[in-house]
Amino acid sequence: MTLWEELRDTKAAYCHLNLPWIIVEDFNATLSSCEHSRAMDYKGDQIGMMHFQEVMTDCMVTDLPYTWALFTWWNKRVEDPVGKKLDRALVNSEWLNHYPHSSAQFDAGGVSDHARCVIRTSGTVNQARKTFRFFNCLTEHPDFLATVKEVWDTTEPTHH
Repeated sequence: MTLWEELRDTKAAYCHLNLPWIIVEDFNATLSSCEHSRAMDYKGDQIGMMHFQEVMTDCMVTDLPYTWALFTWWNKRVEDPVGKKLDRALVNSEWLNHYPHSSAQFDAGGVSDHARCVIRTSGTVNQARKTFRFFNCLTEHPDFLATVKEVWDTTEPTHH
């Protein structure tokens, strides 16, 4: 049984209980080419990314807000270093309802090529304004324009 099948089966078996659910894992997959240190030249495993996105949708989970390291894995090479976001904490809406200020902290250290993950279930979430960042690689997704148009067409204007 693959990890994706196992996650879907677990979701199906327990979803009726409406319990908080967190999955902390090395998924060995990225969600987009933006999660690669060389996003501009990296096309990645498009099919693998699509399967990962589908599993997240099917299981109704999202990334827990995280701090520190964007890339949670690196090849530890001085020359030609590569970083990727392979590790994540995924949560369902019940988790966010029970632990609204929770976050995942990924930090480098130790001998592993993966960042350590600490889950914090309390505390305040940093409400400081963040710099807007746009990842050009998002525009490469086949549904990008249709999705933007749909959101714009169904969203109330912010000014009159």
